[in-house]
Amino acid sequence: MRLKTISAPWLRIGRRLTIHKSTDQLLFRIRPRQSFLPFVLSFVFSIFLCPFHSSLQAQNCNSLPAFGVILNNATITASTTWASQNIRVTGTVYFNASVTMSRCTVLLDPGARIIVGSGTIFTAGPDISGNQTVFFGCNTMWHSIQVGAGAAIKFRNCVIRDSEFGIAFSGAYNWAVTEVVANDFLENYISIYATLSPALNFSAFTNNVFRGGLFPLALAPYAGQRPFGGVVTFGCVGTIGTSGTAVNDFRRMRYGLYAAFSTLSVNNCLFRLMSGTAPFEGSGVYSDFSSLTFANLFGGPGCTFSSNELAGLTSNHTNGLFVSDALFDLQPRGI
Repeated sequence: MRLKTISAPWLRIGRRLTIHKSTDQLLFRIRPRQSFLPFVLSFVFSIFLCPFHSSLQAQNCNSLPAFGVILNNATITASTTWASQNIRVTGTVYFNASVTMSRCTVLLDPGARIIVGSGTIFTAGPDISGNQTVFFGCNTMWHSIQVGAGAAIKFRNCVIRDSEFGIAFSGAYNWAVTEVVANDFLENYISIYATLSPALNFSAFTNNVFRGGLFPLALAPYAGQRPFGGVVTFGCVGTIGTSGTAVNDFRRMRYGLYAAFSTLSVNNCLFRLMSGTAPFEGSGVYSDFSSLTFANLFGGPGCTFSSNELAGLTSNHTNGLFVSDALFDLQPRGI
């Protein structure tokens, strides 16, 4: 029997749901009502504080720094470390040896991309005082940081903004080494784009923020549009979210997670404030020809869907859906 989207208008406010959907059965259990206070405080924080945080992270493209490192269609062939450097990337740059950036400001010119080669690790993070590494664009978006077969990244406490596809995973990248932790993905069209990966997994994937701003995107080619999604997958099998008490926070996009032809476990994520105008936009999670599990496999707070314009979770042509220990709050429909 083909599975259909479940509309659950009764799942609106402050209830935890356990639901199992297979080809022949539907089971659910409502858990006790929980306090709204954490979510109200979170909402107030996002409205009043986040715009200021965004402006602090933004780069002044009318007054760019002097660039000590210029990578113009370059290839890195020896292990390299840059600390407190202003770096400019133009065209396609290949990292065929491991690269480390600490407290770097990285301007990627329009359409620029970094390709991390097989057997290499691209590490980016703050200095010992917590000053972040920032990847940004001006006037027109940069393309992506591409992580393919045998490659890995370790990104901790970075800002990744103004890109078309952010970090792009494909094929059998080295997930056992890959870390995506405590990063701020800001005003990208897509922040993480994964295609045809048989093991979309991570050594650590926690405490990241994926967000659009209060206003539409400013940079071409998507100027005037809302960000499409925080994580978009096509033809992947794997896990989004690992252990930890801090959730991955998705907000102010069309979709938090958009999964097509994928089989995913989703853990410790908060999907909120999604909106849009096209069909299905405004869903915290959208599943198309996919099988999704929300089961809090790693412990921690589980998944929360809050204040999304259309629904917490929308499934279309679903192959399987299992939801357990999740909170659906303050939206027209839970599922």
